[in-house]
Amino acid sequence: MNIRKIVLSGTAFYGYLNSIADAFRVNGVEVETLPYPNVRNGWRSLPNRVLGTKAMENIVRHRTLARILGAGRDADLVVLVRGDVLHPEDLDTIREVCGVPVALWTIDSIHRMVNGAELCQHADAVFLYNKGEINDPTCRGRPAFFLPLAYHQPEYYRIPESEKDVDLYYLGTFHSDRMEFLNTVIENLEGRGFRIVIDGRFVPPWRPLLRLELQRRFPHLMRYATNRQVDHSHINRMTNRAKICLNFLPDQATSGLNTRSFEICGAGGFQIISRNKVLDTLFSDGQEVVGFDDLSDLVGKIRYFLDQAHEDERAEIARRGFERAIREHIFVVRVGSFLNSVKPLLENGGF
Repeated sequence: MNIRKIVLSGTAFYGYLNSIADAFRVNGVEVETLPYPNVRNGWRSLPNRVLGTKAMENIVRHRTLARILGAGRDADLVVLVRGDVLHPEDLDTIREVCGVPVALWTIDSIHRMVNGAELCQHADAVFLYNKGEINDPTCRGRPAFFLPLAYHQPEYYRIPESEKDVDLYYLGTFHSDRMEFLNTVIENLEGRGFRIVIDGRFVPPWRPLLRLELQRRFPHLMRYATNRQVDHSHINRMTNRAKICLNFLPDQATSGLNTRSFEICGAGGFQIISRNKVLDTLFSDGQEVVGFDDLSDLVGKIRYFLDQAHEDERAEIARRGFERAIREHIFVVRVGSFLNSVKPLLENGGF
């Protein structure tokens, strides 16, 4: 059975919903995209301040459900990306009213999602961020597949003749443990003339006292932190300029990789990444990316690969990582895997 049209609904997180929608279209599927705001991270917005987060969650839930029910009658499948603005029983309502199955692509650990376990039990098929969660009791009795994240090729690509004028580049979120680790890494690298850039917003502009406190606690890190929100275009340029791109996998990535893992290689960057159970199945550790285990291992590898004597080795690893990423880890390929998993279920009544 060919899938003619889907309804795709999820948060508009960094534009990834549109990237996924574009990938479905490239695979020949008509898409109606229904984004919704991430209310839980929007506590500073005026509606949240006036009505409260719980009230806003309820409003967004009912509005999203109504839009899906309106669009789903003309679709072959409803795909929820994360989807935890909805309640588990809403998935049953979609199936009953629209007469179509509901697939859930978690894009995060199911244990970090609100009602994640219950959503999995009410979905007709589940596509998981962590490979190990296929055997989780929450997915028992449901068709469950490991579907890693990916990158959007129009946004991450090699820039020919880009000058490698940044030695170490890091982009990410910040919490106390991460900042302490980064601070120690940079402390071990200072005095060698390395150019380091740390992107990401972690101090709101209305909290100058917090910035002073962080400068006191993490002086080495704060010396290089831009404290800015950056878009995909900027990140792609910086990744192209960097000799080394550093990537810390989040705690929830027990057997999955974050999007940054694929974006770095897709931009042709050389990546040093924290190891986990699945790294060597998606990239060849030491051949396409370089994994690290602890502080000493990381600092040693940064120093090694910034040595001019190892420049050719670094470039060759980056080249192989780019070729693997563009061949296997773009959203168009990932959505193709999704469709190959779903079609037999639709044809054989497996939903």
